[in-house]
Amino acid sequence: MEYLEINWNKNLTNYPEAKTRLGIKDRNYGKSNDRSDTFVVTMHEKAITDLAHLKTNFDYRKLSIQKKISYDFYKQLLESSIEVF
Repeated sequence: MEYLEINWNKNLTNYPEAKTRLGIKDRNYGKSNDRSDTFVVTMHEKAITDLAHLKTNFDYRKLSIQKKISYDFYKQLLESSIEVF
């Protein structure tokens, strides 16, 4: 499920605080997340798009147990993000 790994890394780029918590030291190490209204709306729209992609492009029944765990985790993360908006 390269899709999940690629999206995970893209999302980390948008949230430097999460990268810092994970110990990823790069040029954004120790920086704050963007908390602007524009950014929040953009990330909300991305979550909706990503969730739709997840639901329409993966056959859950065909995934391995490990990939099902990753799928479920990412799906719940997206749904929670959308719900709290």
